[in-house]
This record gives sequence, structure tokens and C-alpha cells, in this order.
Amino acid sequence: MAVETAKDSLTLNQIIEQKRDIFMVEEDCIVPDVKPDILNIISNSGIVCIYKKEIMDGKIKLDGCVNTYIMYLADTEENQVRSLNTNIDFTQTIDMEKVRSNMSLDANINLKGLEAHVLNGRKIHVKAILEVDAKVSSNEQVEYIKEINNLRDVQCLNKE
Repeated sequence: MAVETAKDSLTLNQIIEQKRDIFMVEEDCIVPDVKPDILNIISNSGIVCIYKKEIMDGKIKLDGCVNTYIMYLADTEENQVRSLNTNIDFTQTIDMEKVRSNMSLDANINLKGLEAHVLNGRKIHVKAILEVDAKVSSNEQVEYIKEINNLRDVQCLNKE
């Protein structure tokens, strides 16, 4: 006697590994010739952009940039307030032992701090402190028996 079963599939999402990491990126930026020299920095702000996430066996790699906006006091007779936009590119590799290349990655990067210092009238040093919150999960397809058909002369327990 053959027992017929009806099967269905289910996708299981399982978090494999989570990691929080803090790293720093810094760069010297040159003021373009069309802008006046810098006397003093008034304020700065920035936004983090991720443009590539890559999962490899045992590690993840994030490529992105920090778009910064710097307001400064110009070294002119009128002491004008001017601004400067700069980009700081970064590539960060984070070791995660259980990660495999077929898994999916959810990574968020937050800007924890941004500092800008005047090196000379045409050059500033920008330093950004970034915090990465990475979560790697695996998606697995599992089949399960939905119901059993053709139950003649077979006792079936439907409830515990």
C-alpha cells in the first residue's frame, strides 16, 4: 500500500553572525583654486554612502565614501563664510568566521564623529569615525509534508 503525501516548501532565514566594528578614515583635502584660503573652520557634517557590499568565505568587504560638508571662514578682507564639499573613500574588510559567499549581508554604517583641522591656508585634514553594524544570514529552502492522502487502514495522529 502506497501512502501519498502533499509537500510544500518553506524558506528559513537564519542569522549566522553579527558584528559591530568601529574604524577610522582620514584624508588631506586641498582647497580648489577658485575658493579663497581657509582662516578657520566653523562647522562640518557628513553622510556615509555604501556602494559595494561583498561576502567572501570568512570575511565581508564594504566599499563606500563619506561625503563631507565643511563651512569655513575665508582669509579675505571681508571674512566671508564659504563652504567646501569633499569625499573620503574607504574600503573596510571585517573578519567573520562563519560567513560563506552564498549568504546575504545587511550592513549599516553610521558616522560617529567627523573632525576637520586646518593644515595651512590651502589644505585641511579630515578624519571620520565610522561604526559598522553587520548582520549575515543564510536562506535555506526546506520541504515539509503538508498532508497525507490515501489513509485506508492506517491510523493517523492529528493532535498531540
